[in-house]
Amino acid sequence: ICADSLRFDYLGCNGNDWIETPRIDALGRESLQFDNAYVEGMPTLPCRTAFFTGRFTFPFRGWEPIRPDDVLLSELLWDQGYRTALITDTYHMLKPGMGYGRGFEHVQFIRGQEGDPFVLDDSLPIDLNRYEIDPDPSLKWTQHLIQYLRNRHHWTSEDDHFVAQVMKASMRWLDTILEQQRDKLFLWIDSFDPHEPWDPPEEYWRKYD
Repeated sequence: ICADSLRFDYLGCNGNDWIETPRIDALGRESLQFDNAYVEGMPTLPCRTAFFTGRFTFPFRGWEPIRPDDVLLSELLWDQGYRTALITDTYHMLKPGMGYGRGFEHVQFIRGQEGDPFVLDDSLPIDLNRYEIDPDPSLKWTQHLIQYLRNRHHWTSEDDHFVAQVMKASMRWLDTILEQQRDKLFLWIDSFDPHEPWDPPEEYWRKYD
């Protein structure tokens, strides 16, 4: 599970005592944890390049596509008989030409994060005041926020949030694949949240304001 901006010390399994993360804590108890692991290319795409290739990125590579001569973890595992899947809402990975889904047998893209041009109806009413004080629509970030709010205009419950959609899609894939094969599975779950515009369900706004 790759969570784009989740802090190591915000998890109960890593010693945090004021934020409740029971599901990740349970996974942590059943897992190996690397307490001293650092990726040297911190932004969204460089760090995933490092994860997928095992190669250093900084200062040699920036925010760029997977290269044709890169050997990816997903390709190596597929060639060894693994069932592989990438399920993500991190739209930078799956923009045209980026190639981060290469080597996965199954790729599912949950559309709508950040500035993803998913819902193009500019007549939808958008309220920026919850997110910005005195918003300036000419700024690139504000334009991304407007697009994000269009993309999520139909939400009615916590299940509609992008991270929830990613996790539920991942569970469905696991349920299907475990009926066929119980070993040699590689599932990369990639959630853009927690990430700006930091738009959690109301319950968590109130709890952690």
